[in-house]
Amino acid sequence: TPLRRRALVLAILAGICWGFGPVGKKYGVKDVPKDRQHVWTTCTYLSYMASTTWVPLVKLICTDSAQRSEAMGDRGFRWLLL
Repeated sequence: TPLRRRALVLAILAGICWGFGPVGKKYGVKDVPKDRQHVWTTCTYLSYMASTTWVPLVKLICTDSAQRSEAMGDRGFRWLLL
């Protein structure tokens, strides 16, 4: 179906962007003093990883309450959350 195809394409694009993430983090700290570079890279990566959990959570909170209760009532959806 077109919806499934679009989801697959978006998942592939997300994987590609994820692959380039560490490269971006490395270039993001290239002008930092040499002795602080590892610390800044670690902090950047930690904040990046911590913020990725907020997007789905906010999206879930902002959905319509009927739609949210339907999704949470679906056994298959709850299984995917694990």
